[in-house]
This record gives sequence, C-alpha cells and structure tokens, in this order.
Amino acid sequence: MGQWQQKYHQHRNRTERRGIPFELTFKQWLKVWQDSGHLHKRGSGQGQYVMARLFGRGSFEIGNVWIIRVEDNNSHLISAEARTRRVSNSRTTRRARHTSEINEDQHWQFGLRVIPPKA
Repeated sequence: MGQWQQKYHQHRNRTERRGIPFELTFKQWLKVWQDSGHLHKRGSGQGQYVMARLFGRGSFEIGNVWIIRVEDNNSHLISAEARTRRVSNSRTTRRARHTSEINEDQHWQFGLRVIPPKA
C-alpha cells in the first residue's frame, strides 16, 4: 500500500505545481484506479494509463476524472498537425547534445516549437 500512497502524493504534488486543484483523497484516488482495472498499468509510457480530467478542465475530483491510455490523453484537444510537430520537435531536442545546438530563433513551449514573428 505504501507504494501507491507515494504515487498518490507524487500525482497530487505535480498537479498542484501546475496550478490544478486536486480534490481526491488517497482512498478515492486508489478506488478510481482499482475500478478501472489498470492500476498496475499506470505510467507515462506508450501503452500505459493515466488519470485525466474530462476535457482537460476543472479539478481532479470524483466525477471529473477518468483513466485513459497515454496515447489518448489530450489527443482530442490537439490537432494532428500539432501532434506531428510535437513529435518532430522532441526528436530535435533529443538529438541536440546541448541547448546551444538549438537555433536561437526556436522557442519551446509545452513541447511545441514556437517561432516568433520577424519584426
């Protein structure tokens, strides 16, 4: 049980750092995961499952969360073009050995490259 309490606290703390209210108690959090049948598949890798908010809005609370595959998280909110750019940009970032190798005109926000307009 201690392992899951640690995961709960990590989830709650990360969520609060992002400014998202987290209203679930440990028992509620664990029950949502257990009821989904995916507790042992929880994680951030491909084929694993995450707890997501409905439409990415509101707080983490009973009635506003569901357990979905990582690949499905926010995919309904991001266009196909943006998803393609995000994958391409993450590869570029991984290939760069140092941040100085990334062009100065490339600014990164939420994993997407944003090129400022030329003055």
